[in-house]
Amino acid sequence: MISRSASVLLSLIRGYVSGDGFVLNEIGDFDWEGVIRLAREQEVTGLLSDVMETMPSVLIPPKDIVLSLAGQVCCIEQAYEKYQLALASLSSFYAENGFRMVLLKGYGLSLDWPSPSHRTMGDIDVYLGRDWRRADMAVSEKLDIIVKDEHEHHTTFNYHGFLVENHYDIIDTRSKKYALKFDMVLKEMLHGDLMLSPIPNCYLPSCDFNAVFMIRHLGQHFSGCMMTLRQVLDWGFFMKRYSSSVKWDIVLKLIDEMGILSFFNQVNAICVDYLGFDFDGCPEIVRNTVSEERILEDVLNPRFTVKAPYNSLVLVLWYKIHRFFANKWKRTLVFKESIVEQFLYGCWAHVRRWRTIKD
Repeated sequence: MISRSASVLLSLIRGYVSGDGFVLNEIGDFDWEGVIRLAREQEVTGLLSDVMETMPSVLIPPKDIVLSLAGQVCCIEQAYEKYQLALASLSSFYAENGFRMVLLKGYGLSLDWPSPSHRTMGDIDVYLGRDWRRADMAVSEKLDIIVKDEHEHHTTFNYHGFLVENHYDIIDTRSKKYALKFDMVLKEMLHGDLMLSPIPNCYLPSCDFNAVFMIRHLGQHFSGCMMTLRQVLDWGFFMKRYSSSVKWDIVLKLIDEMGILSFFNQVNAICVDYLGFDFDGCPEIVRNTVSEERILEDVLNPRFTVKAPYNSLVLVLWYKIHRFFANKWKRTLVFKESIVEQFLYGCWAHVRRWRTIKD
């Protein structure tokens, strides 16, 4: 069941995104501290700040709460500025050494938000094509930075306080039966049209690529552990800006082949029904109300919020197996493979790279 704070947060975001304003009798009495706490958990504190700037004075919370929120947003803005500086430095380094850096997710998606600096940032995900090994060698030799290769589809290193993931595969090709086929398609799309970001030497994928990659990435988070409201809003703001430019005849066919079409439809439905979006040029949404509400409830009140107990391998295995089968209903929405295939391929992937059991 969606909590009172969640209901209010959704209502505030919907009124802001749609431009229809705020319905006082719909919102009623509520606990502002609870709403702000949930916004922080869902990584939408910055957007809530934007919402409050457009709210009628009768809804504005007490001054101490406003100041507390302002402090949190200030931290988000400072982190965003540091992220931009790190990104500019990294893209410059790659360009000087003959590599073209394509940025996945993160900064590129923030540009679709009303206030880009109010989107919380995480890792720096890059794609360098066939040059990924040479690029890692350059980072290691010229910057004296340790590059680790312990994950399924990317290497990692720390750069100016941020974790960089250098993707040699777009999606994990080892733990899913059909993933290699779709990874090859996505790579072909990345070698097509690219957009230059406001940061020099930093390229962004086409809207067709993002339409496929984002929904797959969103599903990956949803099926494995948890998906936040910020990630749903990433999709919503992307669709608001680019849905009329996407070649849906090609993209929908690929999404359907991936087995993620139903999930795609229900995420679109959540964006329209609960978050106030209106997607021009988007294919007609095939709704499943039960699935739509269940997905939204899981976003706002995820079942697995406690991290795996990594002090014991036995406990880690028990936890992850329990989570896998408890999330069976999610996996059927996201992946083409059967549950048995997903389990067996996932186990074999961990056997080949046993350190990934802690991912």
